Amino acid sequence: MKKGVTLIEMIIVIIIVGILATIAVPQYIGVKERSMDKEARANLSTIQAAEKNYRIEKGSYYAGSTADLNTNLKLLLPTTSPQWDYAVADNGDMTATRQFGSSTGRTWTLLSTGDTPPTCSDGSGDVCR
Repeated sequence: MKKGVTLIEMIIVIIIVGILATIAVPQYIGVKERSMDKEARANLSTIQAAEKNYRIEKGSYYAGSTADLNTNLKLLLPTTSPQWDYAVADNGDMTATRQFGSSTGRTWTLLSTGDTPPTCSDGSGDVCR
C-alpha cells in the first residue's frame, strides 16, 4: 500500500485555505484601517495640546505642516514614510490627511475649540464609516 497525498486531498486543502483567506483578508484590512485612524486621532490630540501651549506663550496658533509642527512645536510626528500629512490652519483647526493605502484622501479634522471629537470625511466628501 502506497503512502502519500492524493490529488483530491490537495485540491480540498487548497479550497479550504482559499476560503479561510477570503474571510481573513478583509478583516485584516479593516483592523489596519481602524488602527491608522486611531493613529491620526491620537496625533491630532497631541498637536492640539502643543498648540494650546504655543498659544499661551505666543498669543496665537502656529500654522504649518508636519515638518514645521515638529520643529516649532517640538513634536515627533512621523516624517519618513508618513501615512498622514498633518496641518494646522491660522485659526488653530487641525487636519490629518491620509497619504497612502486604500483610504488615500481620508481627512480627520479637529477644531481648535476641542469641544467636539475629531470628524472624518473620505476623499469624496462623505463621512467615514
